[in-house]
Amino acid sequence: MVILGRLKSGVEVFDYFKAIYPWLTYNTTLNALKSLGFKARPKRKVPLLSAKHRKARLEWALAHRYWTIDDWRKVIFSDESKINVWGSDGVEFYWSLPGSPLQPHHVIPTVKHGGGSVMVWACMTSHGIPLITTD
Repeated sequence: MVILGRLKSGVEVFDYFKAIYPWLTYNTTLNALKSLGFKARPKRKVPLLSAKHRKARLEWALAHRYWTIDDWRKVIFSDESKINVWGSDGVEFYWSLPGSPLQPHHVIPTVKHGGGSVMVWACMTSHGIPLITTD
């Protein structure tokens, strides 16, 4: 159940196995998960792909499956990324005991209004990387 992702938190895993093994404790459950190599990780954010998106992707892939190298040489691939001047947009975790005081290594220094960011856009062709712009 854990491997299949149906039990998401330590509490859910504990509740599931507690019904089978009444003597089981929460700490034993967490220790067992850790000894098996499981780690609690934050979920990653990914673009939502609906059934319509998946169908369109499959149709596109099937329509282009017989393209030659010359066909692909006419394609421009592009991407963009936001680079923060200060800090990260990501989530950071730390472990502590309940009631323990906040320590300097438990906080992330910030600046007002995020400190700004730079958008970088680039494209690539079979001939190299012709253009990189910033905003």
